[in-house]
Amino acid sequence: MAARKDSRIKKHHREAIQTSMLIKRLDDYALGNVKMEPGQVTAALGLLRKSLPDLSAIEQTNINADNPSSMSDADLEAIIEASKGTVEPIKGKAKG
Repeated sequence: MAARKDSRIKKHHREAIQTSMLIKRLDDYALGNVKMEPGQVTAALGLLRKSLPDLSAIEQTNINADNPSSMSDADLEAIIEASKGTVEPIKGKAKG
């Protein structure tokens, strides 16, 4: 049987690898571990702007979560959905 070709997955992984390589290179430059020409830095920053979302463009909504019992179930579910992937679960035994 012939192998299936799924270029979307390969393209996604390739872009992720390239982005992480740019970040690592700029990080090393900022820490003084590697030398880069000004044009290289400018090019790397330009490529990052195209591949990573601009955090200043993300709308931030402040939710008053001081009293969760006063919030609707829909509001609580929205907070949970918004935090998925951004919060690391706590590993180990729960204290109780």
